[in-house]
Amino acid sequence: MPTLILMPQLPDGAEAARIVKWLVAAGDEIVAGDVIAEFDCGDEAVFLIEAADGGRVARLRVDEGARGLIEGAVIAEIADADPASPDPLPAEHPPVEPQGELSDIEVPDENRGAVETAPPSTPAAAVSLSEPAAEPPDAT
Repeated sequence: MPTLILMPQLPDGAEAARIVKWLVAAGDEIVAGDVIAEFDCGDEAVFLIEAADGGRVARLRVDEGARGLIEGAVIAEIADADPASPDPLPAEHPPVEPQGELSDIEVPDENRGAVETAPPSTPAAAVSLSEPAAEPPDAT
């Protein structure tokens, strides 16, 4: 299974980031510690993303200039040495590309505070897709 490269922890106070420049391309060989990309959070400071593992860059999942990236977002993949390993994110189901800055999202007052985010170390809960979602109440 390929190793996923995730968006690193953002600086304090930052809600989202933008990939400024990729320093690698698909097919490049990298080693742990290589700087693979630059990102910013809307200010003038540019931060570096280092590879945690080595290998061949299989795919860049985010284009240069992509905005609205949050900590933990999949940004690239390192190929597994075993070509028979399954793809964790198959090409027929590409990830959703970020659209604008998180601060640009308008949330109705009645929904503010309705969703809480779990700390990064908490695993996500499984969701059953066998039953349709409940219809929202009629707002008329």
